[in-house]
Amino acid sequence: MTTAAATHLTAARPTRAFRGLKALALGLTALALGIAGTTAPATAAPLILTGSSFTGDERAELVAKEGDSFRIWKNTKGQDRSWPWGESTVHGSGWGGVDPRTVYFADLDGEGHKDLVQLSGDSFRAWYHNGASFGSNPWTGDFRTGGGWSGHDPSAIWFADIDGDRKADLIQRSGDVLRYFRNLGDGKSWAAPVTVGYGYGGHNPRAIWFADLNGDQRAERIERFGDQFMVAPNTTGGGGGWPYGTVYFTGAGWSGHDPSAIWFADITGDNRADLVHKSGDALKYFPNNGSGSGHTSWAAGVGAGSGWSAVDPKGIYFA
Repeated sequence: MTTAAATHLTAARPTRAFRGLKALALGLTALALGIAGTTAPATAAPLILTGSSFTGDERAELVAKEGDSFRIWKNTKGQDRSWPWGESTVHGSGWGGVDPRTVYFADLDGEGHKDLVQLSGDSFRAWYHNGASFGSNPWTGDFRTGGGWSGHDPSAIWFADIDGDRKADLIQRSGDVLRYFRNLGDGKSWAAPVTVGYGYGGHNPRAIWFADLNGDQRAERIERFGDQFMVAPNTTGGGGGWPYGTVYFTGAGWSGHDPSAIWFADITGDNRADLVHKSGDALKYFPNNGSGSGHTSWAAGVGAGSGWSAVDPKGIYFA
């Protein structure tokens, strides 16, 4: 079975706009939180760190497509909510003419390191991270997976763990719907698609993200909705069915910002995705201060880079 397997839609669901307005009208969302949010409740349970990153320490590294290669900055201080980056290294070759939108970093085999994935022709080409120490060549050997992907918008494809098994699943916008293919075998085999969203036909795919905001290993569905972010919490992990619960809203002041310059990635290493933004020359991240029933709050922004004004944000990744 390929990842391009067809699916038959069930009865029509409300559009994204209708769902968002209904949630507002019924008061089902938490009070919209500003970027300088509150801290997590003191009674929050301790986390068992189970995330993945380029180095395998749960803290996302900064990766930039640089000419023919990738430059990677090691995250050494993210846990302190300070400037996170230490030394950098360059890996890979032959990437100069590759569309940066076709490049993804995802933990396909669940062993804690981010693997390199490229949409290439009709399928995906993938390189497992071999566990090498920082500075050594991390990618040895490659394989092909999936089929029927030629002509699909690479910005409308995501890799994130929906079912909570630590292996990245494959998500795609197909026409009006979002659907995901469960990872059945270290990124080499995929289940039939499951619908995880309706009403997305005219929506900018760069303004949709999948990231774990509450540390339960299951990715939430996040989308920019006007001035804020609308979050659909992943309450069930799918299990072959619909994974998301009642939406809520977080953040303020985000209308007009380029969604390609917004990321959700775990910079601090606490299993909760932080909010990262490129504004002009600077990179900044807002630590996730806690996410629970109907809310996510954010700490004040922390500087994470300068000199980025001329860099295409589509060639910036956090892995």
